[in-house]
Amino acid sequence: PKSTTLCKLMEKHKQVESWHFVEDRYKTLEGIRAKQEGSGDESADLRKLELYLVDWGYNTKQERSLADQDAKIDLISLEA
Repeated sequence: PKSTTLCKLMEKHKQVESWHFVEDRYKTLEGIRAKQEGSGDESADLRKLELYLVDWGYNTKQERSLADQDAKIDLISLEA
């Protein structure tokens, strides 16, 4: 899972202070959000992530709306 890969990257690059994860699948971000709210080392690492959903790719208008309402997920658009 992407959350495991992200945790491995964070472990390898502990000197990095700011982590940003850009994704085009809302379900992936939902899964990471759920893990951020959990307990344990993986959750603590994942809480360091800033999450972004791009408005193109594998998501729907409804998913973009859900992301837009979530304070922990920022929506990125190509439109000016």
